[in-house]
Amino acid sequence: MSYEVVEAAILTTLRLNASYNTANSARGDWRQLGKPADRMVTLSFGGFERKEISLKLEQHIWLTHWDLYVPWKGDVAAYATLWTAERQRVIDHMATKPRLGGAAGVTRAGFLAGDEPEPLPPAGVWAGNRLVFETRETVDPGRTE
Repeated sequence: MSYEVVEAAILTTLRLNASYNTANSARGDWRQLGKPADRMVTLSFGGFERKEISLKLEQHIWLTHWDLYVPWKGDVAAYATLWTAERQRVIDHMATKPRLGGAAGVTRAGFLAGDEPEPLPPAGVWAGNRLVFETRETVDPGRTE
C-alpha cells in the first residue's frame, strides 16, 4: 500500500463522522482555511519506517500529521472548550476504527501524540495544533529470490 492509499483510508474513516466531509478535511491542502466552517483538518506526510518481519513479510509504519483547526474568535475560554471537544472528537472517532475500516493490510492505526496548541493568532482566524497518527500495515514485498 502506498502513503497516498493510507491517507485516503484515513480521510474515508474520518468522514464517517458526521462532523467531517470534503469541505472541511483534505490531504495537504490548507486553502480550505479560507472558507467558513466549524472545524478543519489537513493531513500531510509525517514519515515512514519499514521493518522486516520475515523474508516474505514487512511491516510499514506510516506517520500522518493532522493539522486540526477550530475558529479563534478572541475568547480564550470558548476556544479552549471548542478545541478540547474537537480534539477528543477525532481521537474517539478514529479509535472506533483501529484498522481504518478494513483497509488492505492495516493491522493497527491510531494517534500517537499531539503538540501543544499553537500560539493564538489575531481574532477572526483559525487556531489549532498538530496530532500525529500512526498506521501500521503488513505487506508481502513480492520478493522473487
